[in-house]
Amino acid sequence: MAGGANAYFMMSVIAAMAWPLMASAPMRLIATPAGGVMFRLAAALAWAIALHRALGDHAVDGWAATALIPAVMAALFHRKIPAEAVAFQTLAVVWLFAILAESPWGRLQDAAGWRGGLVVVAMIALVCTWRERAAMIHDAQTRMRVLGMLAGLACLLATLWSTQMVVWRIGWPGTVTLWSALGFLSVATGLWQRLRALRAAGLVLFSLAMVKLFVHDVWDFTAFTRVVSFIVLGVALILLGLFYSHFANTLRKWL
Repeated sequence: MAGGANAYFMMSVIAAMAWPLMASAPMRLIATPAGGVMFRLAAALAWAIALHRALGDHAVDGWAATALIPAVMAALFHRKIPAEAVAFQTLAVVWLFAILAESPWGRLQDAAGWRGGLVVVAMIALVCTWRERAAMIHDAQTRMRVLGMLAGLACLLATLWSTQMVVWRIGWPGTVTLWSALGFLSVATGLWQRLRALRAAGLVLFSLAMVKLFVHDVWDFTAFTRVVSFIVLGVALILLGLFYSHFANTLRKWL
């Protein structure tokens, strides 16, 4: 732990020293490609460390906000998203996954706060505003493949984060409603953005909700409630299949 603390301290010192040095460098140095990269790297590193020092584990939301603001500006003015925004969002996502893995997955008596919510919002915004931004990847096929992976990652992150928030407050029974709602939103967003990954993720969430409901939760119901639940499930699945297959094109126009 001492070695890690020393390394962290040295990184902070280097970042703190690099920022004023680069800021006071001659403009002809910063104007060069190498100088510009060094300046931006030092600034991003200093800002990331400053947020972590000030906010602790809640720095993930600060990093996500740092990524979200330039992403929104890029969408408004049809510009490329800055590389720093991608880097900050990547850092926030990795950090949030680590926090989710280390945090308890049971109901808490004193659950407070919604740490990580901005990371989810920023990830969804990055996916849903791709049409308004100038493309970073010029090959259309590669761009759609990468976008599909990002959409799947956004759905996974949103599901894990919101599931933990619900479990902390009302326990696992509430996840069925949550997953059903997320599944509907994922399918609708996938139709809106024409992203197959989101539509597939939504159907998977629907399936998980139904499996949990009728394999685990149903045994806490009365016999009559079980019968009604299975009837409702059959009708819902039939209607969902008809709705999705026959009205997908219309929904794309509406959404």
